This record gives sequence, C-alpha cells and structure tokens, in this order.
Amino acid sequence: MDVPFSSSGALSRRHYALVRSVESAATVQEVDKYLMAEIQSMRSSLTSRNLTPALCKEYLVILLYCFNTIEHGFTSGLLDFALPHAVTLAETGKTIEQKRIGYLFCSELMQSDNELQLMLVNTVRKDLDNSSIARICLALEGVIALPSQYLAPAVHSRVQELLSHNSPQIRRRAIHASRNLSERESNILVSTFEVLLKRLNDPDNVVINAALSAISSPTFRDSLGAQQLFAIKAVIQGLAFNEVNEGQLYHQRALLTLSAIGPLDEDKITPLCEYAHHSAKTRHLSMLWTSFHLLSRYPIGQLKANFDKSPISYIRDLLAAEDPNLHYLFLTCLGSIDAVFWAGSTETLPTVLEASEVEKIMQFIDSLDSCIRIKTLQVLMAVDPNILDTVYARLLQALSHETNIKKRDEYITRLLEVVTTKTADNGELYAQMVMKLLSSSDGALDTTPISEVAIEKILSHLQYAGPAFQVNCAAALIASVAEEQLKLGPTVMVVISALVTQYSKYIPISLSAMLSGLASRLPGTPPPVQDACILTMLWLSADCEVASDVQEIIAKVHDQAGQHIRKRCNQFRSLFQEKTILHNIIKASHSNTLPDFLMSLESYESEIGQGIKPEPHSSAIKSNELHDSKLRYDAYDAPHSTPKLRVLKHAQRWASPATESNSLVMSATPDTQGVCDQTNEPLLMMADPAPRVDLIAFDQPSSPLVSESTFMSVWKSMENSDCDMRGWSDKAVPDLIRKLEMNENMTFEMIPEDEQPFYGEAKLMITIGQEEIVALKLRKSEEDGTLWRLRSERAELRERLKVVLT
Repeated sequence: MDVPFSSSGALSRRHYALVRSVESAATVQEVDKYLMAEIQSMRSSLTSRNLTPALCKEYLVILLYCFNTIEHGFTSGLLDFALPHAVTLAETGKTIEQKRIGYLFCSELMQSDNELQLMLVNTVRKDLDNSSIARICLALEGVIALPSQYLAPAVHSRVQELLSHNSPQIRRRAIHASRNLSERESNILVSTFEVLLKRLNDPDNVVINAALSAISSPTFRDSLGAQQLFAIKAVIQGLAFNEVNEGQLYHQRALLTLSAIGPLDEDKITPLCEYAHHSAKTRHLSMLWTSFHLLSRYPIGQLKANFDKSPISYIRDLLAAEDPNLHYLFLTCLGSIDAVFWAGSTETLPTVLEASEVEKIMQFIDSLDSCIRIKTLQVLMAVDPNILDTVYARLLQALSHETNIKKRDEYITRLLEVVTTKTADNGELYAQMVMKLLSSSDGALDTTPISEVAIEKILSHLQYAGPAFQVNCAAALIASVAEEQLKLGPTVMVVISALVTQYSKYIPISLSAMLSGLASRLPGTPPPVQDACILTMLWLSADCEVASDVQEIIAKVHDQAGQHIRKRCNQFRSLFQEKTILHNIIKASHSNTLPDFLMSLESYESEIGQGIKPEPHSSAIKSNELHDSKLRYDAYDAPHSTPKLRVLKHAQRWASPATESNSLVMSATPDTQGVCDQTNEPLLMMADPAPRVDLIAFDQPSSPLVSESTFMSVWKSMENSDCDMRGWSDKAVPDLIRKLEMNENMTFEMIPEDEQPFYGEAKLMITIGQEEIVALKLRKSEEDGTLWRLRSERAELRERLKVVLT
C-alpha cells in the first residue's frame, strides 16, 4: 500500500496503520492476526473516559472494517461489546454522519432478538418524529435494516404517516420500511392499501418503483382480497401498457409486478410481442428479456392462437453477434419459449432457425464460457434429451483417452454440467450419475490423482440446491460407503467425507455404520483420502462408539503411513473417547463443514501447546475414588451460591503457605458428581468468604516455592537486552500457566504475585531439559489479557516460549 495518509481517506492514523498492515500482509493468517489484535485493542479504547462521539464513530468504522475483512476467527458475538456504543452514537451523535455510523453498525451486527433493540426503538421513534429530512431517512433506513419484533408495534403508525410526506426520499423509504415491517406483522402493509394505490400514481418515479416492489411481495399479495387485487391490477396494467410510460424507470418493474400478482390477460400477448420486437431493434436488452419472460408465463394454446409470427425471429441477429453476453441473452430468450414455436418439431409450426443457426447453437456446447455451455444444454434438453446423451458419451470417450491433468479436469467439468442439466431437481439420480462418472474418471486408485475440480463442482452444486435435493443426494452418496462390494474411487470418497459432517443428521443411516464404512476403505487409499476420512471419523466418534475393528484399522494405517497421516491417526486415537472435548471442538467450529472442523481441531491443539495432549478420558472423578481418597480434613458441605473454580496442578503455588494449609478437598455429592463427569476435570469450590480466598483442592504434593533471592539472582544475571523478550496475551494468567505445564520437558517453580520481588506479578523459574533456565514474569493487563516478560540466554528458547505465551 503506497498511498500516503493524506490521500488514503482514512479517518485517523490508527485507521491508516491498520489498513496498511492488512494490505502489506503476506498471508491471510497474518491479516487475521492484525485484525483480531485490533479488535482486542478496541475493547479498552471504547471504555476510555475520554471517548467522544467523533472517536466513537472512528472506532466503529475500524471495527466494521475488521468485520468485513477478517477471513477466519470471527465468531458470533465477537463485536457485541461495541453494540452499546453504537446505540449510544445513534442516539447522541452530533452530526448526521455520526448517527449514520451508529445505525449502520447496529444493522450490520445486531441480532434481531438482542435486548439492545429496545434502546434502539426509542432512538428510531425520536428520529422519525424529527423535522429533519436527513434524520427521518436515517431512522427509516434503520427500520428497513432491522425490522425487529420490538420495532414493528412501536413505529408502524408513524411510518404509515410518512407514506404521504412531501419528500419523495422519505415516501420511498417509508414504503420499503412498511414492506419489511410486514414480515413481522402481516397486516401492516395491507393497512396501507389505499395509500399504496396513490403512490402508484406518484409524481416521482422512484416512489412508483418502490410501491411496485412492495406490491410484488408474497406477504402483501396473499393478504389481499379479489376486489383489491383487481383494483391494483388495473392500475399496474395502465403503467405497463401505456405508451406514455415506455422508457420510464418503473415501466419494466410494472411488467414484472403484473406477472407476479396473477395470470396475465390473453389480450396482452400481442403488446408483449411488440415490446420484444421493439426492444430487439433498439437493443434494450433488459426489456427484451422481460418481454420473453412474460411470454413464457402463457399456456401454449394461448400463444398458438395469438402468434402471427414467432418472437424468436426478432432475436436471430443476436446469434450472429460476437459479444458473448448477446449469445447468452439469445439462449435465455430461446429457452423461455417452448421449442414447438421454433424447433420445427411439429408439422403445423415450421422451424424458425436456419441450418447454419442451429449449427451455431450446437457449437455453444464447446464454448469457453461455462454459463453459455449450461444454457445451451438446457435449451437442447427441452428439444430432445437424447442430444445430451450423445454429448455425454462424446465427452466421456475423450476423457478416457486424455492423460493431461488440466484437460481431464476440463472434461470432468463439462461432464458434470451435463449431469446437472439431465438430473434437474432429482438429487438421488444426480448422486448415481456422479458416482458412475467418477468411477470412470478415477480409474486405478494408485495412478489417478484426486480431481479437486470435481469435488468443488459437486459440493458447490449441492450448496445452492434445494433442501430436498441436498438430503436425497447426500443420502445416496453416504449410503454407498456401507456397501462393501461397491468400489469407490478417491474423488468420491473425499466428497462423501465432506458430506457426512453436513448431512448425517438428516439421513436414516446410523453414525456407527458410516464410521465403519469409512474405516473399511482406509487401507490402500491415497493419503489425501485417508486424511479426509479420518477427520470425518473423528467427527463421527463424538456421538457414537468406536468398534475395536475400527481401532485396529487406524493402528494399521498408522504403522504404514507417512508423518502427516500418523499425526491424524494419533489425533483419532487420543480423542475418540473424549466426547466432551470433541463436542466442544465441534461447537467451536464456524459451520458444520469439514474444513471448519479441522480449523477448530487445530485451534484446540495450539491452545494446549505443541503435540496432542487432550485431557485424559480417565480423569473423570468417580464417586468411589473420592470416598477412598485421603482428606486432610472432613469436607465442607457443598455450598449452593459460591462460584466454582478450576485449579491446575501448579495452582497451589499461587496461594501463600497459610492459605495452602487451609485448603480442603471436597468429597463428591450426588449434585457435584454429575458435573465432574461432564467436565472430566476436578470440581473445585470456594470455602468460606474470607479476605483471602481459600481454594479447595484435591490432595497432592505441594511443589516447593522458589526463593526471592534465587529468582532475583537469575533475573539480574540476564539483564543483557539480547536476553529479554516481552509481549501480551489475550489469555488470563492461570490459562498461561495451564499452557506451560502441558509441555512435557518443562518444569517450573513459582513466587505468588502478592510476594516480593516485583509485587503484583507472578514469577516463574522454568527449567527446560536438565540445565536450561528461563525466568518469566506474568502480570494481569489493564485489558482482559496478560503482559509477560521473560529472560533467557538462548534465542530458540525465547522463541519457543513466545509461541506458547501468545
């Protein structure tokens, strides 16, 4: 980013520095790191006593930039800390721009059921009652963006009044606001029926356009009676078929609205053909498409009775053009008219296109533009489905003789386009044809690479298909895993692995059967397939038991695999019994897709340090173990109102010797036993509300505390600036201690934060290996994190600890 600050448009140096860092970042991960750090910094900035409306506006703009730029790591509620400030800015902003940013932030990030909506209602009502046109428009924009359950009953009467305001900008927004509020209360838009009729004859075109848009909404149409529909239809027909209105902004919208509110009158076929003819001559392309779209709504019988000439004859010159956009428009119009009117498939209606033009259409099958190819296939499907069978056979034959990977991907893409066109809305048929295609394309498992193009195309098609199509297709593909005699190639195995995490709960196949089916196909498959399958199996194991034969297969794969697959196998073997941990990992995923599950899994591992060190499955405290353990004293009764704390094995070092001597172990009661089993961690509770909190910990040997003189001696011996490193972590001090103790080769002793030296900081003397010493200080930050500073003579040790601490 080489733009200077003065020309950048940034609100401040802070805004400019952030954008500059993001634009200069080398990787997406680095970008996300900058943005997350800025979000954490904003937490303290927005709580400053010196926060002014101008500063608040700047900070909210920066947060909106973070929200729209971040790729990974954004979770629901991450920016909720800024919502009260946005509501306040919308209320108290001194300028229209400040209030606009407040409204914008709320509309982008506030959930419709957020309690702050109640505060926003008062702000909206005040602005709607204001005499300033700009403030009224801002409030209406807020209603349009956030038509919440709290807002609808509070403002709908005022919004109705604004439908007759002198300003066309307010009238237009009031119409859109009424439409959106009607999604909460359906009678709102219907109650404005008479006013909407007047707005259809408004002197301002943008208001007419808005009224037509509101009338097109299904909520409005379904709530009208027959007489009301007739009245509206008469007005709109006057807008749509009056020569005076041709060329107006609302003319095309009126035609589309007319088709939306009911069947078109037969006497409108001829005017529509005239519109199509005129639009083709003048190259009014959007009106040309609208005309053909409306003609497609008529029954074939009515069209036959009113067609003097096929409208396809009006657009033949588009076929001869060189612009691909005109080719696509021609195919769209061609597909909207039944093939009997131009293909010559009946004796009564002759063909409209010449042989050279039909040949030109056939050439579009091999177009470089995928949109043109698909549209051509759809047109040919309507003429004769056998044409697509011929195209499919030709492409499949070419694929079988092709060895170039890039060209193979091109053929697979085009074959999938044919499959998509032939199957239409039949998800099960799509799955069958996909498996057959991939079986032909994959060939031998050890020689043919996985087709990433096929995986992307199949999953993308499923993503945008209807719910019924998705479930039927996923069920057919996933069920094939359990059929041992069915041979599945590597590409389809990756597709199935991806679908399991998204659709397993919707299909009538047990999770255990899916898991066993995936495991049975692991041996002999390529490493990328094993990678995807093992991840999916780990996901499945969160909700089902893993059979012994599955564990044996994982062990066998581990012994024969390379480093990456061995790591994946270790993950499975370490976590498949840890149901609570797996559920937490799944819950932390941004979605139920396999890549997001992998990201959540890797995030879990990074938080507990290097290597895979989940909480042991056997750590759940059983009641008999507690009763048999030796207590220093009799346990207190479990208090009902005191908070619960969890303390790790080094947590006793935080307490003074006096506090430590009073620590107690709580025996499990029926109430606490369930909690222990769910968390797989010791349940620790506070005892008496003394000035110093007495932690009740399980009986274990207390590690010796390092002396003040020893720590100071080590700290001062490394005063050289080359030995010093400092930083900040968003985790609390106990959390950092937890991360440190998860490292096997690392032990440490501690001086509590309420003792010298360096009062207020926790002091740790860390021993790595036999002789390597690191001195570390941890202090709670004014923000929610921890400031740390360490000294070590070895640079690699400093870098290693930096990774753990940040």
